[in-house]
Amino acid sequence: MSPTLLHAATPIPTQAASQPGAPVARAASRPAPFPRAARSRQAAAVAATPAPAIGRNLATATATANPAQTAAVAPAAAVMPANHTSTVTPIPATTDNAGTVQPASAVFCDDAGAGCDAVAMPTLGGGLACLPIWGQFEYLMWWDKDSTVPTLASTSPAGTDRTLAGILGQTGTTSLFDSSNLKTDTVNGGRITLGLWMDGCQSLGIMGRAFFMEDQTTSFSTASTGTDILARPFFNSFTNEQDALLLAFPDLFAGSLDITHKTEVNGAEVLIRQAFRGGCNYRVDLIYGYRYVGVDESLRINDSFEFTDAAQITFGNTIDQTDLFDVTNEFHGGEIGLAGHSTDGRWSLDFQTSVALGSMKQTATISGSTTTTPPAGAAVTSTGGLLTQASNIGTFTNDPFTVIPEATVTLGYMISPRLDLSVGYTFLYIDNVARAGKLVDNRVNLTQQTGTLDGPATPELVFNDVGYWLQGVNFGLNLRY
Repeated sequence: MSPTLLHAATPIPTQAASQPGAPVARAASRPAPFPRAARSRQAAAVAATPAPAIGRNLATATATANPAQTAAVAPAAAVMPANHTSTVTPIPATTDNAGTVQPASAVFCDDAGAGCDAVAMPTLGGGLACLPIWGQFEYLMWWDKDSTVPTLASTSPAGTDRTLAGILGQTGTTSLFDSSNLKTDTVNGGRITLGLWMDGCQSLGIMGRAFFMEDQTTSFSTASTGTDILARPFFNSFTNEQDALLLAFPDLFAGSLDITHKTEVNGAEVLIRQAFRGGCNYRVDLIYGYRYVGVDESLRINDSFEFTDAAQITFGNTIDQTDLFDVTNEFHGGEIGLAGHSTDGRWSLDFQTSVALGSMKQTATISGSTTTTPPAGAAVTSTGGLLTQASNIGTFTNDPFTVIPEATVTLGYMISPRLDLSVGYTFLYIDNVARAGKLVDNRVNLTQQTGTLDGPATPELVFNDVGYWLQGVNFGLNLRY
């Protein structure tokens, strides 16, 4: 506020002459009330007049009045002399509605943010408002949706007839490996976030984020000399009934079976972070950009069995079979969402929610082989195992539209202006994921092994897409520089 305006707007009261009957003279008369617009113009005009000039004009007006009357007038406040110099003292602070005194130049990005809005949002981390670089390193303790597979190994009690042994649905047949074997506890992983503000006000920035999970590997191995029954069950589409390939049976076969299932998950994002809404202790930003997610799975089944019946012409022959189902899922798409940050002393609460829309490129590779090795002579290898035949062997692709929503909430505590510790929770859902176990078709027509198919062409490849989720707890270390 101009000091000149203060002098001009303050009326100078006077006292009446003490002589009886004498006319009353005033050094300065109070003007009649002005309309609002007129008063504004008057104030502006007066404010434009230098302060010393006002003092000189008042002194001149007093000197030209009637001396007798002037002597009788005593102003309530002394009139500034003509040579008086006014000292301007700036108003250092303002008071908000809550009664808290704030510096007049305070903004949320310290001195470097002098051009920012005075009604400011807090900076991320809050300790050093203008630090342009931030990073977050998190340990992930997550869980994921289990994979499913048909029953891949079975057994039957001793004494079971050979024609019924290992066949699902028969009395005494039990599963040795199925979906229950693929249940996992926790999955360890990590997530790294790096960001850079493009301006001192932290209103526009760019950030990159990547996460990776440890490989989830489930292994199963069993073997029998023939004392215990070991079989691989399937549905015989030629005979239209349940069947089983015997790997171990008393006095007939001795064999082994190995099954390995593996899952890999990772992802990355490149996002723009733009200020959207905010207040004195919170901010909400708009995030948008690119997202990648990869989910890879494989299922390998290896079996080996030897003919142990000396009365058979095949005695001593060994057969090794392999079935391999491998699938990759690669999502590429755009992402949009909101990221929020609020503070209360050293504590902070953050959230990030987003949805990504794009294409999931699925590539499935199915292969198999059978190698027969006689006691004497060279081994012979042919294409196809048990669950992999000419009808489903090959490489197949699919490209469905996919939606990936994600939500994260994080509680943080500021250890120092540059360092926070945090704990949070994340839920990530991935639509249309092809999984290795879903590629397995246990309907098998064995007639095609001879080269001529008789009956339905099974097994076949079908992309049975499913939803896949990850969720769990995050423990973080947040840095600002």
